[in-house]
This record gives sequence, C-alpha cells and structure tokens, in this order.
Amino acid sequence: MPKPKTVSEYISNTPKPARPMLKKIRSAIKATALAVKEGISYGMPHYSYHGRLSHFAAFKDHVGYFAMPGHSIQKTFARQFKPYQTEKSTLQFPLGTAVPVALLRKIVKARIKENQEEKVKYLKIFSYLGRFFVIIKYALVWYLKL
Repeated sequence: MPKPKTVSEYISNTPKPARPMLKKIRSAIKATALAVKEGISYGMPHYSYHGRLSHFAAFKDHVGYFAMPGHSIQKTFARQFKPYQTEKSTLQFPLGTAVPVALLRKIVKARIKENQEEKVKYLKIFSYLGRFFVIIKYALVWYLKL
C-alpha cells in the first residue's frame, strides 16, 4: 500500500471503524485552530501552528491522538484523561467509541497557547541576540579605527 500524501487519503485508507473517529478528530482540530497547517508526518496526519500541534493515527484496536509532548497538558487535563488509556504523549480511543470532541478542542487550544508562548520566548531571545551583535559590530568598527 503506497504512503498517503494527504490527510483525506490517509483516512480513506484506514479500516472502516476508524474513519468516522478520524474525521471527528480532524474536524475538531481544524475548527479549533483555524490557521492550522495540515499534512502527513511520520506516516500519519500532522497539524502545526507555530510548531508541532498534534498527530493522530488509526491502529488495530484503537485510534491514537498525539498532542501531549510536555507534562503541562497531562497535568492540566489529568482528571479528564482518566476514562481513556494514555501513554507518554497519547490518548487512545478504542475503535467504535465516541471521540471526546470537547476535550480534544480544549487540548488543541492549550497546545496553541503553549506554541505561541514558545514563539514569543524565542523572538525575545533573537531580539536580544540581534542587539548584542549590533553592539559588537559598533565596538569592532570603533576598535579598528584606533
């Protein structure tokens, strides 16, 4: 079976019981993060917004939702994750069960906030570095004129 090039192609190639679940996850992500970029990464649907946002995939007995790279998401939503099997960075939904769309939307919003905070942090660092190099440039120019 050829590797899918689009998310629609990925979903259409999965077993029938997983398709409606994957479509709901996809809709929840796209409705929550309007400017999200969609693609295929690691052979599964991937979404990014100012960095990695989430992945999802169909497996033999479940659908996995990957969006918890740090402990902050796990801590924030710990009580809401109890009904579901979780792994390091994954929520697992058994095939044929309801997808918790409201929970997924909350997770996506939290990931967007995390990504935006990371972006601001890096912009500040680069801004300081830029100022530093300007100072170094002028110091070198002054020194070379001596």
